[in-house]
Amino acid sequence: MLQLREPAVLTAATMAEGRFGRRHLDDARIRWLLFFAALYPVVALWSLTNPMFGSPDENLHMVRAQAFARLDFRDPVATDGLPVESAECFAFMSEVPASCQDLSWGPEGTSRVTNMGGYPPLFHAVAAVPAIVTSGLKGAYLMRLWLGAVCVALVAWAGAIVTRPRSSRWELTGLLLAVTPMTLFTMATVNPSGMASAGAILMVAACLSLVARPRRHLPTILALTTGVATLALSRRDGVIWLAVLAVTLAPIAPWRPAREQLRQMSARRLIVGLMTAVAAVVVAVLALWRPALETWYLWQLDSAEGEVRLAAAKKLGEMRSRRAIPRLVEMLKQETLAKRSSATQPV
Repeated sequence: MLQLREPAVLTAATMAEGRFGRRHLDDARIRWLLFFAALYPVVALWSLTNPMFGSPDENLHMVRAQAFARLDFRDPVATDGLPVESAECFAFMSEVPASCQDLSWGPEGTSRVTNMGGYPPLFHAVAAVPAIVTSGLKGAYLMRLWLGAVCVALVAWAGAIVTRPRSSRWELTGLLLAVTPMTLFTMATVNPSGMASAGAILMVAACLSLVARPRRHLPTILALTTGVATLALSRRDGVIWLAVLAVTLAPIAPWRPAREQLRQMSARRLIVGLMTAVAAVVVAVLALWRPALETWYLWQLDSAEGEVRLAAAKKLGEMRSRRAIPRLVEMLKQETLAKRSSATQPV
């Protein structure tokens, strides 16, 4: 008698089970490799075909990455002659093809101002690795490919977690829904949003794994820590997105197993853990305080008026001492004086 079977869900595990066998698919390394092999060609192809500097502020992120490779952390910084303005011919103009772009590199050592000093250091430190050994247009594409590999490695780590034996199919579904075209686009370019997205995906996957298997901690805690650090230290607003995800995941967090683990820990381990947590918080505050403050002043500069706007410009000039903005401050002074004079003139 013919029996109807439940429709099979096509997953990384089911696709490769016939070749590797279930025993091998229980190995997280095999699952990671399958996800990486499936996703990285897409990201690499997009890295090579997307117009250079086609991602938001990609040119300035490349400049700062090159500066990190030279251990130069303050503007103005030396570059390999990167044509920073070459994308202006088609930026924000959908009817203009990218073929208008002139990708001729300038002389080595050309100085540039990035205004990227407010970003946490992690993304640009990782992006700087190819700039240590190569430069020019080849170095720019290699930087894209390298960052794409790093981001895909984090997503593949999340994939290995959500496809563990006896895992729910909803976890894999959520992972696939999170890898949107925009996520792939930012991963394929020199943009901190790609690394932040990959960190967020890994963080959520690790949290879900802790909920399902709370007693198998160490590998998953390592993944969770990596995801949290990547999300928080890639973008200026990384801490805000981390807080949003933490609030979202709080209702399903494994609080009871965590309390049991704390009770079983020795006093020495508990003290070491608390000291490590405090040190991590202090480092995060020191690393993110300046970016957050600069972001606040930039927001005031864009949205405020009069004295508040002028004060924000002065504060930014003080914080960016080597790249102060005297022309902007002078312009805002003239603007404020003009408004005052028009307000005092009799009607």
